[in-house]
Formats: sequence, C-alpha cells, structure tokens
Amino acid sequence: MSVEIRSVRGPLDDERLGWIRRLYGPVDAKYRSLEYVRHQFVENPFGFAVHVFALAGDGAVGHCGVIPFQAR
Repeated sequence: MSVEIRSVRGPLDDERLGWIRRLYGPVDAKYRSLEYVRHQFVENPFGFAVHVFALAGDGAVGHCGVIPFQAR
C-alpha cells in the first residue's frame, strides 16, 4: 500500500476533521467530539492552522498540525 503525504492550509472541512477524530479519538476522548476538533483546528482566534496528512487506503493514517496561539 502506498502512502501519500498531503499538506493543507486550514480551515479544514468536516471530512478532514473526521480524519483527525478517527486518528486521535481512540487515545484521547475529547478528540471524539467534532465540536472540540472544530474549535481547536478551525475556530482558532489566532489564525489558520497548517496540517500534513499521511493518506493510505480510505483516509488518513497520520497527521501533524501546527496551530498558532499566543504565548504568555
């Protein structure tokens, strides 16, 4: 099976948010919530996020995201 690497500048659509939910939800319950994932990756008040997905088969098998935030 080949793996495709795809970079995406946010905001993410619901399909890609679903990829994140499926990847992280089994190990962190808060990521099972579409509302939580949307808040973290789409509704960020400090700007857009950048994502890199590893895709194989029917969807994502890996994800890395850079989310801007204001440090204190």
